[in-house]
Parts: sequence; C-alpha cells; structure tokens
Amino acid sequence: MEEFEQRKRKITLIGLGIIAALLVAVVAAASAKSDPYSEYSHFKSLRDSYLGELEQVNTDMELVQSELEAVLDDIARAEEELEQLREAISTATDS
Repeated sequence: MEEFEQRKRKITLIGLGIIAALLVAVVAAASAKSDPYSEYSHFKSLRDSYLGELEQVNTDMELVQSELEAVLDDIARAEEELEQLREAISTATDS
C-alpha cells in the first residue's frame, strides 16, 4: 500500500507539473512578441510532450489499478480462508 501511495503521489506531482508548465507557457506566449507560427510550433511541441507524459501516467495508473485489484483478490481469499479456519476450529471445539 505504501508503494501505491508513492505512485499516487508521483502521478499527482506529474499532473501538477504539467498544469504548471502549461500555465507558464500561456504566460510566456502572452508576453512574447515573436512570430505566431513559431509560438504555434512551440506549443504544439509542448502539447506533444505533455501528451506523452499523460500517456505514461495513464499506463502507470492502469498498472497500479491492476496491482490493487490483485491485492483485493488476495485479501478476499485470505478472508475466505480465515472463515474456513474459524469454522474448522468451531467444529473441532464443539466435538
């Protein structure tokens, strides 16, 4: 679960970094007095970069989700085994 929390924190930080970078890019574009095409090209490049990072975050989230599902399955199995052991102990003490 600690690894899950670390990944969750990492993904949150990446998301916040993307948002901050986009805000910086917007402010820079608003104050820049350069050729509109070069600004477009720059933002297109940034967009492509952020989309790549976002795809990686989505991949990481899917991995975390599958790991979490596996952990939940293990917990369910352990609970079933525990209940079976309780029933066996109850049966043994009743006899």
